[in-house]
Amino acid sequence: MRVTTYSAAQDFLAQVQATLEQDEPANNVILGVAANVARGIAYGPHPPYFATVEDEHGLALAAMMTPPHNLSLYGQADRWLAALEPLAVNLRDGGWPVPGVIGRIEVAEAFARVWSRVAAVSWWVNMRQRIYELTQVVSSPTPPGHFRPATESDLDLVTDWAVAFEREALAGEPDRAAARAGLARRIGEQGIYLWDDGGPVSMAAWGRPMKHSVIVNLVYTPPDLRGKGYASAVVAHLSQLLLDRGFTRCVLHTDLANPTSNSIYQRIGYRPVLDSNEYRFG
Repeated sequence: MRVTTYSAAQDFLAQVQATLEQDEPANNVILGVAANVARGIAYGPHPPYFATVEDEHGLALAAMMTPPHNLSLYGQADRWLAALEPLAVNLRDGGWPVPGVIGRIEVAEAFARVWSRVAAVSWWVNMRQRIYELTQVVSSPTPPGHFRPATESDLDLVTDWAVAFEREALAGEPDRAAARAGLARRIGEQGIYLWDDGGPVSMAAWGRPMKHSVIVNLVYTPPDLRGKGYASAVVAHLSQLLLDRGFTRCVLHTDLANPTSNSIYQRIGYRPVLDSNEYRFG
């Protein structure tokens, strides 16, 4: 097995993009984040980690991490298992902090076991996720209000909501100033949309565009405004807008512990692609 690391996202993508694009929804994190890094978007103060592990047949494993975020993995066919230990040793010897790992359950869990042994840390399942894709909006709810892009005047509210989203959905405590800067950029690119019913009542965003697919994320409605169909409406309208712009599918991630979000997305037209677990280390 040969481990190769890449200092430039462009060089990493040159090695893995064609393979990963054969299943964009399943590989959306690696493809989308690496493409964003390649165009100059930073995900934190530290340099990103890009690596491939190859055997005599070619690519066996691809890995990407933007500290302090989790390691993301792609495993090729039935050859990825032997590639996990060389990758783990490369990360350990390079002094890379690995807070967690995400990916297909069998790949991510196998890496968690290897990393636990190589780095002498404990591991646990932090979140069980499901990846969905939509190729056609089958239901577009129309509660009172209208769909519109977020503007600069919405930045403070959108920041409040994004911080609340991370606390609630991801149990994290984001850096508000860094979040605000990133959200300002996304608003400037018309990447965040709102449902407005006498004022903003729900939001959804898009990002990580790929060759054919795009991510829908940051779906949030304040607790006192839930149950009115606002989130369904903003996600349905945003999904249709993205399809109209030429993407063939929209992709989103859900927490399987939240049955409400899983059911509303399916009513809109999202269909399950695969389950993907997040494992954390400590």
